[in-house]
Amino acid sequence: MNAKRGIISLVARDYQYITAEATKTLSLRSDVIYEGHDGLWKGEAIVKRSEVPCSVAVELFTGIDDNARHHLLVPDLSADERFSHMDPVARAPFMKFYVAVPLRSPKGLVIGTFSIIDDTPR
Repeated sequence: MNAKRGIISLVARDYQYITAEATKTLSLRSDVIYEGHDGLWKGEAIVKRSEVPCSVAVELFTGIDDNARHHLLVPDLSADERFSHMDPVARAPFMKFYVAVPLRSPKGLVIGTFSIIDDTPR
């Protein structure tokens, strides 16, 4: 991966729908203005929720009581037993750093996440 990236995703019961992904140099206006190593990881995609860090984040964001979290910060995914077994952590793209905040509907329901990922722990 070699770069941090931002991902906006919507979640359903079993799947996460990646709706947007941005990198440091990838331009929304031109496909030729980016560094070669800074391409998209997934782009627009559908992935199983159980296979990506956002599944844990969404569970924390939807706490039943006032203990619901407002963000999730994981300095090193590979050192955290909740994430170390997940494919994008254990295999390419070897995600390390992860931070996410919930995306909420007008009624306050968690409908997705905005997350930043990197292949370098922070």
